[in-house]
Amino acid sequence: MISTLQFLLSGLVAYLGIAAGLIISTLAKEELKQGRSYFVLLQEIVLLSIFLVTMRTQSISSSISVPLAVVLVILIQFRVFKSTPFVYPLLAIASLFAAGNSVGFFIVSSLIFIYGLAAAALQLDVRKKNYSRVLLANSGFIIMIAILSTFV
Repeated sequence: MISTLQFLLSGLVAYLGIAAGLIISTLAKEELKQGRSYFVLLQEIVLLSIFLVTMRTQSISSSISVPLAVVLVILIQFRVFKSTPFVYPLLAIASLFAAGNSVGFFIVSSLIFIYGLAAAALQLDVRKKNYSRVLLANSGFIIMIAILSTFV
């Protein structure tokens, strides 16, 4: 079990994946267009990984988690989770579920950081320099972390 402070701080560090992604994307402007398909693939793999780790930390049996994982893969393929500002609050909920197991929680937090790297690269428009818009659009994660910290 983790403390409320650990939950809040790791949530903040996970959210900094967006800021790190913005910095990397700004430094590698030329590669963004070619890497777009890889960033989408990275997001899909990380979402599935977060789901599986969260299921594992909850000790949910394979007979339940495997069909749910298949449904998640189908939803990912139909781009149901395309909007990152919609996904980030769900990731905060996954953090809460994983908080019962400290190792699983830190794995989920690390995966959320990686998800943020790809999300920032996909949302950034270098010509418009929409850095603050990207950060604000995904701030639902921080809000959800603050709200959910009362349950830790």
